[in-house]
Amino acid sequence: MHIIKKYWLASVNSISLYFEKLSNNYIALLEKGEDFNVIIKVGKSRDTKEFKVHSAILKYRSAYFRDKYIYGGFISLESFDTQFIFDLILVADEFLLEESVDSLETYLIESKTHWLRIHFIHVYKKCFQNNKLKELQNWCNNILKTNTVTVINVKGKDNVERIFGGYNPFEWDNKGWVRCHDSFVFSLKNSTDQNSILSSVKNPDIAILNYSDYGVYFGHALGMFVNHNGQDKGCYTWCCPDRYEEQIEQIDVGPPTIAQYYFVNEYEVFKIHKKSE
Repeated sequence: MHIIKKYWLASVNSISLYFEKLSNNYIALLEKGEDFNVIIKVGKSRDTKEFKVHSAILKYRSAYFRDKYIYGGFISLESFDTQFIFDLILVADEFLLEESVDSLETYLIESKTHWLRIHFIHVYKKCFQNNKLKELQNWCNNILKTNTVTVINVKGKDNVERIFGGYNPFEWDNKGWVRCHDSFVFSLKNSTDQNSILSSVKNPDIAILNYSDYGVYFGHALGMFVNHNGQDKGCYTWCCPDRYEEQIEQIDVGPPTIAQYYFVNEYEVFKIHKKSE
């Protein structure tokens, strides 16, 4: 009996050492990331950490990943938010899922045009950061070829909503300052401003700026998403009498030369078509 007990204890110790070594092997595999096929990112913004892991181990060590890991199948896009679908395109492109990218791009263009227009600048910037999203790039280029009106719904510090906008007869093509005689900016009347204002370009040489870090930009008179500004300061107006005829926002306090910033509720880009005779 004493001999059996010693043998049993030795066996238990051997098994414990075996599992300890196996566990250490898994830890080393995680730390080195050899032959990984999944990347898990943890954190937000720039404060993130990547774990290079293996789908087979995830499935058998975690019920969550056993349920979530997708090898194939069908997804009903109607049940998802459009922003999620757009983000899914970017993820699918990162993982080189070309068929999925093509299908999702087509779905957005055919079924979610209104959303694409409302979020146009965001879509434009993202799809041109990656040259593979050709369908969305073509859609954006068709919108931006010529004769577009951008309409922006904003909210000021006084919580009053305002409508600003501008007309550009040329392309938004990231080529710097555009000489233009026909552009204009405008604001529509609201509860505080009793009159709508239309301000035509005064200096054609600096009427419109096309720049990769900017959204729409009408010669300092009206700008949106300038220098990576977020949604809180996504739009601003400024009095630049040497560029456009007048400031499109009437202010009661402070000098008119101070930029007025606004929260962007939504915006939309419209293409103007000449009426056929």
